[in-house]
Amino acid sequence: MSVIKSAQRVCEIFEYFHETRRSLALKEIVARFDYPASSCSVLLKSLVELGYLEYDAARRTYLPTMRMTSMVTWVERARFGNGSVVAAMRRLHEMTSETVSLGAQSDLHAQYVFQIPGVLPIPYPRLRQTVRPIERSGLGWLLLSSKPDDEIEHLLKRINYRSRKNQDRIQLAELLEKVAEIRKKGFVF
Repeated sequence: MSVIKSAQRVCEIFEYFHETRRSLALKEIVARFDYPASSCSVLLKSLVELGYLEYDAARRTYLPTMRMTSMVTWVERARFGNGSVVAAMRRLHEMTSETVSLGAQSDLHAQYVFQIPGVLPIPYPRLRQTVRPIERSGLGWLLLSSKPDDEIEHLLKRINYRSRKNQDRIQLAELLEKVAEIRKKGFVF
């Protein structure tokens, strides 16, 4: 599957707004993602025209509109019902100050559904992608550890069928060994 570049850029820009939690200038967005200034400018102006961003001409900055918030407020209740899962995640985060993530399987991928970032500095960059290969990521291995081996084998056959190169294919024994270790320990790092 190939990602449409403009769709990816829109998502990256909104994630950047989420990270910074402030208005952003064109030059900041261009610098952050190394986008061509002209195409980034056209993209931002399109988002303004569509009502997803507002532009402050005096400060020359962009900010998401309330339209963005209203479009997604229903998602938490639809996914988590009364919100007890998110409330539990928040309590765990308050107790540990660590990153707390909720993941789910999405076909052949592991998806970060919701995440509360840790407050402590970490020696590695935070994952920005919300979707990872289920057979090649800690979250994916954790999700696979709850499945029976025959289901893992079936998923791996589908994954390996999609691999264009032999060296990209995963061996079942190797994957089952990782999964067995997670089942034994009860966690993955």
